[in-house]
Amino acid sequence: MGPIDFLKLGVFLLGISALILASIALHFYLTQPRGPYEKFWAHCDFNTVIVRANEDLRNVSVLDVNGTLICSFDEIPKGSDKICKVSEEGIYRVVLGKEERAIICRSPIAPTSVPGRD
Repeated sequence: MGPIDFLKLGVFLLGISALILASIALHFYLTQPRGPYEKFWAHCDFNTVIVRANEDLRNVSVLDVNGTLICSFDEIPKGSDKICKVSEEGIYRVVLGKEERAIICRSPIAPTSVPGRD
């Protein structure tokens, strides 16, 4: 056995420490708490309320601003979308038990011509 090459030993120890630091960083990334979990998302396009379920949902209702029932869904499976056609622009509420979302429906903006262009 010959003399110890400190350069090779240093590079080896740096590689080992990089692996350890990478595994610690990966552990923290995978175990960090996530933000609040949303059971469903809802939005409105072209006067249609779209409800997307992130878990199995039961008894979902779409109400107008006065509380009038527009649509009701007995069940929405996880990963599915349900649509509800609304009559006009305005604010609508999507209700699941005690959880509620306010949705704003607007008509799409019509394209306008640019002056000086045909």
